[in-house]
Amino acid sequence: MLAAVLAVMSVASVAGSEWLQRVALTEQAGEIEVPPGGEVSFLRFGDHSYEPARMTTLSGQAIELRGKKSQLVAPFQQLWAVTWRLPEELAGAKVGVESPRARDAFWDQVLGVRVEALGELPRYRLVETGDFGAALPEHVRAISFSPAEIRRQQQSLVDPVIPPGLAREMSWAELEAAAFPLDFQKVLLASFNDSSPGFAYQNGQWLTTWPSREAAGGGKEDHWFAPALLIGERLIRPAPLSARTSFLKTDDGRTLPCWEIEWRCGEIVVRQQLFSWRAGADAVARVHVRFELRGASDDVRLALGMGRRPNVHHWDDRTRERTPIPFFVLAPGYRRADAQVVDEWGHEVFSSAQRFELQPLGPVEMLATFEPDETGCVHIRLHKPTRRRRTQASGRRNFGGPSTSSAEVGCPG
Repeated sequence: MLAAVLAVMSVASVAGSEWLQRVALTEQAGEIEVPPGGEVSFLRFGDHSYEPARMTTLSGQAIELRGKKSQLVAPFQQLWAVTWRLPEELAGAKVGVESPRARDAFWDQVLGVRVEALGELPRYRLVETGDFGAALPEHVRAISFSPAEIRRQQQSLVDPVIPPGLAREMSWAELEAAAFPLDFQKVLLASFNDSSPGFAYQNGQWLTTWPSREAAGGGKEDHWFAPALLIGERLIRPAPLSARTSFLKTDDGRTLPCWEIEWRCGEIVVRQQLFSWRAGADAVARVHVRFELRGASDDVRLALGMGRRPNVHHWDDRTRERTPIPFFVLAPGYRRADAQVVDEWGHEVFSSAQRFELQPLGPVEMLATFEPDETGCVHIRLHKPTRRRRTQASGRRNFGGPSTSSAEVGCPG
């Protein structure tokens, strides 16, 4: 089987992985053994494929495929298993695979998938609502940079939007007029002296960072959460840069880190607010996320895809092999405990004021589905493990906000 074929790969790079394995390449070429039945599978991640560019016999003759099929592995992370059907007479034979260098070692590799180790695959399909870029101002949509200018900006350490020496708060309107609204860029959700903030993204997804209980020598891991609507067998989320976004403004004109995201699916309007708040000087700040669904029928549910992955500092260890496998194979290990979701060690991940169900979504994702209350609202409070140090400031300042009881927090008017 493919597992035996790929035994030459680095064990460290696939610790904990039973279904995803890296094919060893020398000068961008390697060998695999075709399993019985003549089918071999590879990983596709969004628009990027970890399939080989071509497959040959060991004598160098190109192998003609008999067909391909794709199976969804993780809808929110856009992971697919692409199965190549080879001539049956090649079963048990060794064949060559090639992956020409196109980007760097992280992308230019071949990742094999053991389909039989995936378990039950997701039955839901993820689709997008809204038009890509619809939230951009017209003049921003019309921007067209030359390849040379794109390279110059990529290599520049100067912020193209925020002027140097800025001594005042830039309004959201100024930022929006000068550049793209934040798309897949972190928005900090932090109250005063919050040592473990949350981060949110333009499509409503957010994450919190935890100490890792599995990584050797400590380290951190991210717990990510991605909202969508569940209608029938479809998970529906906003297209990139299609959601309207804004920040909360106080009466005295200050911007607070309460981010609001609004998007539509037909007649349904989803309004999401994310903020971090400390209930008292000695309390740990928590991320709150609240949703309001307008125009939704009784059979529509708010859905929340979730999972774990190594924190970006995973790459600080330069002895690690450069491969995306660790980000794709960490099983969530979550379970429901009354109104909470807890991890496999029994620690709270989040609590909900509304009823919800929790189910696996393939090998590396889980899905919570919520029944909104009579006002169409769902409120979630995220636990955030932290080693917060008390300071004079933390004893004096408090971030005003809603009630500490998630059940008492209603949707904004």
